[in-house]
Amino acid sequence: MHNEQDLKNTPEYRSGMFRIVTCPVCGYPTLDMYWICEHCGWEYDIELQTEDEESPCNGMSLRAYRELYKTGGISMNVTICSRKAAEELLRTDTLSRTAVISFCDPPSIGKPAPMPPLDYAGKAARVFTVVVHDLDLTALPDVGLDYDTYMPEADALAAFICQARADGLDILCQCEYGQSRSAACAAAILEYFDGTGISIFADYRYYPNQVVYHKVMDALTRYGQEAQPSA
Repeated sequence: MHNEQDLKNTPEYRSGMFRIVTCPVCGYPTLDMYWICEHCGWEYDIELQTEDEESPCNGMSLRAYRELYKTGGISMNVTICSRKAAEELLRTDTLSRTAVISFCDPPSIGKPAPMPPLDYAGKAARVFTVVVHDLDLTALPDVGLDYDTYMPEADALAAFICQARADGLDILCQCEYGQSRSAACAAAILEYFDGTGISIFADYRYYPNQVVYHKVMDALTRYGQEAQPSA
């Protein structure tokens, strides 16, 4: 999660266009200018005149959103994180109520050995490691894969995500740079549960991997269908 120092290090703050403000929902530091609070998910709406006016970007008024947050009605927080940022989080021990999805590279012939997965033992509530190439669909044949054989752990990942949500845990999606695989996974989770995955694709900080996005979405859809009681 971002603290005040983290926010000061963001390109948005350094640009001088964003200010650090107190989130009107959860009280944590956040940025203005439609920045999404990483603690409660409120998108800071600078155009709101009153707490009872509906915020178009949040789908409800500030007062209603705050009440939902207080009663636990806001859906789980889904965060995108780079390896470097995750290493900092591990030093501050703030992941006890977080399920981590950690993406890392598989070995490749003729390339240096990839970085090993981060060790979240004793820090995160639970961890799911995904070893998968960060490639688009057209490049999969170069490593002997196609859509069906890419990311075979997708169904197990969907079960992990759904169980984390049922247990009231937040989810941290982490990859090397926090831009492609982790962003795609977060977008799929948000789209499946809340219909807000487009917010990740529209955010210029991220470049969601389309194959990862569709693999996670497909797996979540299958999981949801299988969980439905038969008539």
